[in-house]
Amino acid sequence: MRAASSEMLNVCDSSILSSQQAHLHKERPEDILEADDNPRTLEADTVRPLPEPPHAWVIHPGFSLADLQQTWVLSSPRDHPIRLTDVLGPCADTADDDNSLFTSSATSVLGSYPLINPLTEAYQIPSSLIFLPDASRLSGSTFLAGATNLLAVFDIARPGQPPVEVFKTIPSTRKKSKGGGVGMKGIVSALACFDASSGPGLVAAGTWSRKIGLYSGGRALSQVALWALADDSWASPTSDVNQATGEKIDIGGSGVDKVEWSPCGRYLYVFERKSDGGLVYDVRVLGKKLGTLTGRDALTNQRMGVQVVPADLSDEFLDTEIPTDDSDHVHTWSSEAGGHHDVYTSSTAGVVNVYRNPHLKAGAINADYSIPGLHGDAIGGLSMHPQFGVLATASGQRHFDDLDSSDDSDDSGEEDTTSGTSAGKPAKKWDLSLRIWAP
Repeated sequence: MRAASSEMLNVCDSSILSSQQAHLHKERPEDILEADDNPRTLEADTVRPLPEPPHAWVIHPGFSLADLQQTWVLSSPRDHPIRLTDVLGPCADTADDDNSLFTSSATSVLGSYPLINPLTEAYQIPSSLIFLPDASRLSGSTFLAGATNLLAVFDIARPGQPPVEVFKTIPSTRKKSKGGGVGMKGIVSALACFDASSGPGLVAAGTWSRKIGLYSGGRALSQVALWALADDSWASPTSDVNQATGEKIDIGGSGVDKVEWSPCGRYLYVFERKSDGGLVYDVRVLGKKLGTLTGRDALTNQRMGVQVVPADLSDEFLDTEIPTDDSDHVHTWSSEAGGHHDVYTSSTAGVVNVYRNPHLKAGAINADYSIPGLHGDAIGGLSMHPQFGVLATASGQRHFDDLDSSDDSDDSGEEDTTSGTSAGKPAKKWDLSLRIWAP
């Protein structure tokens, strides 16, 4: 078994942050936008070790190299408190010993935030983290953590203190049915917040038990809506029907691993692990499923890359423009439609799929563009630059060597970079890389 490469990636300002096993990496491509026929090689500018692989991590909204006071990353290592790390802060020199992991990270940790089970006194490990917008305070002053059957709000100005609010997603854990069928049971595995700019916004939460909940943002959380993905009672009759053949599409799914808002905040995109697509919901009508994204090719438990990209950035990257004719899936911009945006998804085959304006379509929605050959392995993370049409992708997954080939392995001491080399199976190349793509 080999370790997976980066499964989470984020591009901000002129930096790229990635997570690999128990490390945070920051690359700084200073001249990446300059024209050059030869691809450059990036070296990590900063490496921040963590005590354990993080279950979730998120970048502070004020992260910028122009202001080094807020180059912060929030992470949730296993069996430890949530920690706020300054990725550009001082860090002691590491040594090749068992304790170097903790010594080197101690000076870059700004604060820790314990989330403790009051019954067992064990750390509860959040599987999702987001910073909350707050109109009355500086953005990023509070963050939301999703764990088993609860949401917890923390104030970053109160390190070492318990959360300022804990919202239980089910009324009780003592009942045999865990809440009596009421509420959102399970690990909160995905969070996304729509910043309304004039208020606390709306938080979407998804669980491994395939439920979606909407909550008012801010310190005082309150449930707005709740529905199960398996319940199609409010779905559009054609939301999962292939318009060409009339056949019903089944994309699978075994738990929510990503939720994304449209820029207008009217549509919610839901993606699951072991799923070949995604779901499009209109949040103005409870649980109304508008369409189904197909052909995602993500039948794996690994978290895969997903991002909603404004149309202007997507046009710059794809070097194209949105047509203006009156065909079935081409529309001019209107405030009622919520504006143009595209959805980028990654696959286990190293392909990025682009769905253009999926909120304006119905039924089974195929990708408008497929960009092959970006990597030779699963793309676990993708992120578009917030100002330029530049896309970063990171690949890698866990591979298990065929046990039948163990006797034929050489004893040269060198690490083999292929898997599946037993008789009758082609060699599979591992691709553990971070790459940047420009039009």
